[in-house]
Amino acid sequence: MIGKPGPLNWRGVVFALLGLTGLWVGLQAAEFRFFGVALAMFSFFLAGSFLGKAGRLAAALRPLVGRTVRVEIWGMPPPGASGALFDVNSVTGFGAGLHLHLLPDSDGPGAVLKVAQPGSERLEDTRIEIGTAVYVSWAGKKVAPPAGTSAPPVALCVP
Repeated sequence: MIGKPGPLNWRGVVFALLGLTGLWVGLQAAEFRFFGVALAMFSFFLAGSFLGKAGRLAAALRPLVGRTVRVEIWGMPPPGASGALFDVNSVTGFGAGLHLHLLPDSDGPGAVLKVAQPGSERLEDTRIEIGTAVYVSWAGKKVAPPAGTSAPPVALCVP
């Protein structure tokens, strides 16, 4: 069901080459210097998003889109959520962050689960654990780990 993070994303390579092209244009033609530097910065950011850990993990988690998952943050349901079951609407790697847009299984507003600099992931058929993160935020608010917890920052289970 869940794929393994792939070694290389060709979109990232294309954006890296586009960034190098932007640098070349900026260095070669003074009248296009601003355009070249802006193109390079934007392209290198997108290349980093696709080629970084979060981008590769997002690609591996894409099969979850449209599925229902149980969400645990630091071993507990998300704060303020009436339940822990959510439908995965989208999975995106943006910069160094993994973003999951989740819609509740019942009526209610959706939320974005952000995992900053995810690492030590364990992908199994029905359970995904992200073992390390700089921080985790739910609906735009950081979620601090409870004192003395040994639970992973994020765990997603397919019921």
